[in-house]
Parts: sequence; structure tokens; C-alpha cells
Amino acid sequence: MAPHPQFPDVPHLGFEQISKLNYKEQSVWMLNGFWNEISKEAESLWSWVKLFAELDNHSKVPRGAKGSELDQVLAAKFLEQTEQTLTAKQRKEALREIDVNNDGKMALVEYLLYRFGMTADQVANAKQGHAQELAACQAIINEAMAMLPEVQANLVAQRAAQIEHTAALAAVREAKVAAAQALTAQNLAEAELRTALESASAARAELADAVAALEAQEQALLDEMARLRATVADPAAGVVKRGRAANNLNGLENEDPLPLRKAKITAEAALRKLQKREAAAAARADEAAEQTARCQAKVVELGTKEAEGEQKEAALAAAIEGLEASYADLSAKMTEAQAAIEELKLQKCGLGAVWWMERELYEADESLPRARQKYDHSKPLLFDAASAGTMVAGLPEVESSTDADVIAAAAASTAAITSPSSTSALSSSASTSTSTSTRNVVIHVDTNGEHGALGFKIEMVAAEPGPPNNNSNNSNNNNNTSVNGSGTKVPTVKAVSLDGPAVGKLSVGDTIFEINGVATSGMEPITIGGMLHDASSSASSIAFTVGSSTRGDGGDVDDAMLLPQSQRKLSVQNLEVLPSAISG
Repeated sequence: MAPHPQFPDVPHLGFEQISKLNYKEQSVWMLNGFWNEISKEAESLWSWVKLFAELDNHSKVPRGAKGSELDQVLAAKFLEQTEQTLTAKQRKEALREIDVNNDGKMALVEYLLYRFGMTADQVANAKQGHAQELAACQAIINEAMAMLPEVQANLVAQRAAQIEHTAALAAVREAKVAAAQALTAQNLAEAELRTALESASAARAELADAVAALEAQEQALLDEMARLRATVADPAAGVVKRGRAANNLNGLENEDPLPLRKAKITAEAALRKLQKREAAAAARADEAAEQTARCQAKVVELGTKEAEGEQKEAALAAAIEGLEASYADLSAKMTEAQAAIEELKLQKCGLGAVWWMERELYEADESLPRARQKYDHSKPLLFDAASAGTMVAGLPEVESSTDADVIAAAAASTAAITSPSSTSALSSSASTSTSTSTRNVVIHVDTNGEHGALGFKIEMVAAEPGPPNNNSNNSNNNNNTSVNGSGTKVPTVKAVSLDGPAVGKLSVGDTIFEINGVATSGMEPITIGGMLHDASSSASSIAFTVGSSTRGDGGDVDDAMLLPQSQRKLSVQNLEVLPSAISG
């Protein structure tokens, strides 16, 4: 096994070094080494790692997720939250039992030993898988997860700014409407005041004319009396003329001046009152004009703000659109990570680490916008056991590039779609593998097809020579026999597409023993077609266990056997049309 970066001088980690790894690495070590035993508890390990990290933040020297062990107080708190049935006394006893190295602290791996009943030697010798492949996949996932916070933070900030600005713009528009309404009302009020002012001015002018007329009448009377006095006093005037003037003067002097004087005083008072009203109306009209000007300026100001706000709104929308577009890069990186995980599953490479990486990807995916999510988050993460498969008897184990053997996966969930003879088929394939060389093949699905094209054609052939089948497609059964058995039909490669993904991996005459770890011997064609359909729809590649061709043609692809375009799609409809031949 390759040295760990934390202990570069240690060729193989012992239990002491393992207990000093961070909580996640301790958990992954256990899942890698004991996948068959504890894979069902993987979610529990995930939650325990988070709890360890959370409690570590309360230690004297908090390290959080980078920590490796808890002191006795925090360890007791962990047991209190996870081991609900223990009494205080039992927790103390459990802590003593858990502390394998007697350092007064509890590493996560020590707790896992206690929980699952393992020994320190078993943990130290646990197989870990392909270090290089796992590290490469983890690097891709780390890149994707490193992109996510920045993209999300920027997007959240921009959306918050957009929400705030939208509210502000709505307030500006509302204020503009109110200002426009106020301007309309002010224009009406000003018009009314101007009308009132005009009426007051007209009344004042009319009353002034009346006062002037009274004053003119009074002045005319005074002038007449002055003329008559002058005539009476003029010695040159005749006696008669002076007498008549005296009589007229006496009459005028004896007239009552009160009505005229009263009319004049009343008119003058009324005039003064109208003048005051006119002045007040003029002041109100002037004030209204100023208010109208202010309202007009407000409407113009708010119109300018609205235009600026709309420009900013467009800029924010463009920025958000750009940030959302950056999700495409993130999505591509996550797709790359998913593909790397699927490849590791097919290699049965460090399944504990693979599960952990997919769990990290699943959690990161949950924070994406719903339309961009790649997992169904209404359900817990379903680790694709069909892709991971199990180590079937008679099949060679994948060797590690770092001297670490790969731990077999848990039972494949696809067993539910096999025929009743699948159990015997397993033993059959195991027994025949001793006389027929087998190899593992991984074919990547061509996603350009409706369900993905695999680029080869299969026919069901009896496992040993027998009477010809009535189906014309099986007329060459004797020539296509690949294994010796009890006559059970097995799928055999009939043709390989020259431009398909199976070129160089499958040869004409190869017998397919297993698909994703599920034995095919004795299956109905429609069942195999359904298996391939489901596998190609849910994964980017499919694993096959095949027996080498016995046709003696070196496995070359025959141009005459090139699949027609109409048969290259993987579909149940094709199987119904060709009951004895399956288009891959």
C-alpha cells in the first residue's frame, strides 16, 4: 500500500497511525476494509463523523473535521447521544473498553472497533483498494465541491441584491405614481385658486369702480356748491342770477349728505376687504404654483431614479444569469466526478471510499437549484450495488496497483430480475470457468442513443451441442457453442458494430456469463434486454464477464455482421421483434 501523505515514511500504517488520521479518513478506512460487514451502517458512519467533528469544535484545541480523537468528556457526550441504552456507569466502562491505546481519548476508529467487534490488528491489516484511482476521483470531487461555495455565495449575494433592489425600485415606482397623482391634484388646486383669485380681482375692480363713482358724485356736488358760492359773491353778476345761485346753494347745503357718505364708506370698506381677499388668494395661488413646481420636479426626479433602477435591475439580472451559467461548469465537473465514481464501482475498487465520495457528491448536489440536481433528494442516497457488484466464485479479483486487494461488494440488488435458475447458473459459470478462460470487460454506454447503444448483437445459444432450434437465428448453435454444460442457453456475441463502443472489447463468439455481477445463464432474452436497458439508463458503463471466443477466427469483427442502424438501440421493442437476438 502506498504511504499516506500524513505519514510519508511509514510504508504500511499501523493502528496508532490510523487513529491519528482525521475522522473522515478513519471512517473510510473502516468502510474500505470491512465493506461486506458494515456497508449497511455507512450512513451511520457518515453521521458519526459529523458528530465527532461537531464535538471536536468544543475541545480545548478545536480542530473540527480535521481532528482525530475526543477527550473523555466529549467522548462521554458522544456515547450519550449515540448509545441511548447505556447507563452512566456503563458508559464509563465502555470508554475504558474503547480506549485501545490507553491514551485517555477516543478516536473514531476505536469507537468503530467497539461498535462492530473488531480488533486493532484486523483494522491495521484491512485492504484499502487502488490508492491512485481513489485519489484521482477524490481530486475531481474536491474540485467540484470547491467551486460550489463560491458560485453559491456569489449567486446568493446577487439574488439578495436583486431582491433588495427590486423592492427599492418598486418603492420608487410607487412614489412616482403618488407624485404624479399629487401633481395632478396640485394642478387642480392651483387652477381653483387662480379662478378664485380672478373672481376676487373682478369683484374688487367692480367695487373700486363703484367707489370711484361715489367719489366723483361727491366731488361734483362740492364743485357745484363752490361755483354757486362764487356766483353769489360775484358783484358783476345780476341780482337775479345771484339770487338763483343763492337759492340753489342753500338747497344743496340743506340736503342730507349721509346717504352718499354712507354709501361711499360702505363701498370703501368692502373694497378694502376684497383687496385683502385678493391678496390672500394671490398668495395661495403663488404657493400652489411653487408646490406644483416641486411636484413636477419630484416626478422628474423619480422618473430618473426609475430609469436608473431599471438599468441596475437589468445589470443584476445579467449578473445572475452569468452566475447561473457558471453552474454549467460545476455541473460538468460533477458529471465527471459521477463518471469516475461509476468507473471505480465497476472496478470494485475501495468501495468504502467510493461510497463516501458519492455521499459527498450527493450532499453537494442537494444545494444546487432543483432543475440542476443529478440525484433524487426525496429519497436517501442509493449506492448502486448493481454497478459495484459482488465477487462471484470463479471470477478473478481485481489486483490493486498499490498492492492492496479490493474488498468484495455487498450482494447486487439486480438479483431480483434474474430467472429462477440464476442460483444454479452461478455455480455453472463457476464450474465452467475452469475450462473456459474468462475476462472482465467494461463497456461505456453511447449516450447518443435513445437508451444508449452498446454496439453488439447477442443470440441465445445452448451451452452444449444439441438438436437445432426451430428459430432460424439459432441455426448455427453447434458452431457457436462456447461452454460445456447441461444445455442451458447462454447469450453469445453474434455481431459487433465497427463504430460501437464494444469494438476491441468483445469478439464474435464470446459467451457472456455475467452482466454487472448477475449470471445470465438460463435467462429469457426479454429479461437480459431489460437488464441492459436498466443498466444503461442508470450508469455510464456496464461490466461484463465473458468467455473467450471458440470460433477460431481470432475474435475479428466481420464487416458482414455489422449491425444495421435500426438494431443498434437497446430497447425492449427490439427484443420483442427479435425474440432470439438482442441488439446491444
